[in-house]
Amino acid sequence: MIFLSLGRLLLFTLFFFTLRAEFRHSLSGRLTQRLYVLSFVILAIGELVIFAFALGHGGQPWYEQPLRPLFEICAFLLLSFLCNYEHNRLNEGHLKTVIIYYGLALLAPIVIILLFSADVNRVMLLGIEIVLVVKFLLNAADKLDDTFERHEIVLIGTGLIFFLADLFLRFIDRFSGIGLTLAVPACCMAFLSYAIRGNRRILDKEIEMRDKEIQIFADITKKLNSTFELSPLLNGFVVEICGILDAYAAALYLDKPSIQGGKTEGTASDTQELVCEAVYGFYPPPQPVDERVVTKIEFLHKAVKTIPVKKGLRTVGRVFNSGKGELAKDVDKNDSFIQTIPKITMTKTMITLPLMREGKVYGVFQLINHNDGENFSEEDFRFAEMIIDQASLAIYNAFLIEEREKKLETDADLKAAREIQLSLIPKTIPDTPYLDIAKHFSPTRQIGGDYYDFIPIDESHLGVIIADVSGKGVTGGLVMSVMRTLMRMISATSLSPKSVLMELNKGVEIAVKEKHMFITVLYCVFDMKQKKVTLCRAGHNPFLVCKGATRQLEQYKPEGIALGIIDSDTFGRITREIEISYDSGDSFFFYTDGVVEEFNSEKQMFGDEKLKDYLEKTVPLPSAAIIDGLIVELSEFRGQGQEQHDDIAMINIKAR
Repeated sequence: MIFLSLGRLLLFTLFFFTLRAEFRHSLSGRLTQRLYVLSFVILAIGELVIFAFALGHGGQPWYEQPLRPLFEICAFLLLSFLCNYEHNRLNEGHLKTVIIYYGLALLAPIVIILLFSADVNRVMLLGIEIVLVVKFLLNAADKLDDTFERHEIVLIGTGLIFFLADLFLRFIDRFSGIGLTLAVPACCMAFLSYAIRGNRRILDKEIEMRDKEIQIFADITKKLNSTFELSPLLNGFVVEICGILDAYAAALYLDKPSIQGGKTEGTASDTQELVCEAVYGFYPPPQPVDERVVTKIEFLHKAVKTIPVKKGLRTVGRVFNSGKGELAKDVDKNDSFIQTIPKITMTKTMITLPLMREGKVYGVFQLINHNDGENFSEEDFRFAEMIIDQASLAIYNAFLIEEREKKLETDADLKAAREIQLSLIPKTIPDTPYLDIAKHFSPTRQIGGDYYDFIPIDESHLGVIIADVSGKGVTGGLVMSVMRTLMRMISATSLSPKSVLMELNKGVEIAVKEKHMFITVLYCVFDMKQKKVTLCRAGHNPFLVCKGATRQLEQYKPEGIALGIIDSDTFGRITREIEISYDSGDSFFFYTDGVVEEFNSEKQMFGDEKLKDYLEKTVPLPSAAIIDGLIVELSEFRGQGQEQHDDIAMINIKAR
């Protein structure tokens, strides 16, 4: 018996080292592989204890002690648990039941040893072991067709023969347990071969999966680098990842100001919102919508892209704030989850991942539902996470490149538009012996919304206009150019400023309303020989007249409303035209609100009073000196290093 025990000890030790070497370089490092090894550790330890006992008791037969069946039961319970674990590991409820079942089964032999005599517990433990061997053989029979090979079937058959022999000996009441002692190593040898081959199958499958992943990453990288146009890149990426993971719908949200490196006025960053830049499939909008409106996919995509997601709210906003991906399962069973289009798409499972660059989140990608109706798995989540990590840099760079190209294109357009706009501002001043004229124009942006012009009507009449378009930049400049063209056409044959502004309102009404803009205007017609000026004001700053004899400043604000707000008939009823007589030495000052609304570093405004004081004290000076002095005055008030707050246009006319 000592030699039998020694042989079994060496055999189980060999099994242990064989499995340990086989699993050492495994790619998965699974729990099942560690438990395989542990089962043979248990058998080897048990046999070592029996061997030591036999040596210490002069070769006393092993079957008088219940230790060997106890260790063999533990090992077989562990192997049986592994079969059930692989089948139930994705079902948490069933897995908990399996763990409890095998935990109780393990307590049974221990309780038997503690409660019964050696003879009784030896028989009971051997009975339990026989049941476990039968269970192992039944499990093996279920897999004979596709998983076990011939030599493994031979080993199992040998174990079955020993097992049947053991039952026969027990039947004739000459039971010694030798058959079962030999059956256990035979079954273990078959299981050893099966486990090794199964591990190799797992390794081959994982290597194949890795190769497939590498190929997918290579394809995605190639496609991401094939274009730097943001919209095609994002749309193509969303479609590609949905195909790879067999997803029903997906959307990609970006926080553009965070990519640009700062907040921009009026952008989503100010309102703490994310905007969808690419969408695929019947993706549910962030908030409920009328499902009758989004039955067509193009309408649904438009709704998704126009409804922003607030940072911190819903899954997309929460993932953006936390920077951690989320895998959601069975959300259709969660009453607190809001289904926004339940008749079109009932959300069941989601993968939501952050797009990150240098540790900062700049967007979120979300997959909705698996096409087979099942939940996304942990493997799907891991794979999607790897793809998103790979794509984040390419998307980030594509956005920066597109923004740079847009800026270069915009800068070129603005430069050309500024040249056009500056060409509209008169570079020369009418040469007349009756009036001393000076002017100044200074835009804050590349294209300003301020405008002025001198319109010679005849030898004795000169029209002077100053205007301020509410929009700045390209739009303001283009509206200004339209107004200049119309103004020169209309005013050439009319000496009435009111009539001219009524016609001008009719001409620009449609253009400015479409752009949600308006234009303030002050238009005067000087009768230079009669020394009279007729003026009409459409919501503009007052017409300032400083009397040369008294140095007193007078403000003229005839009633009127800005162009483009109301129709021409109503405009004509509201607007008033007045006539003023003047003398030699009197000064007339035209200006836009950028003059009085200039600010200093303490946020104080230049204001009407400072302008009035300046004009009164400079009345004797020529017009050019008045304008140049006011430019210096405004610059000193603004302070060193302070940028000009608004467009500035001003004209000073002095009667000779």
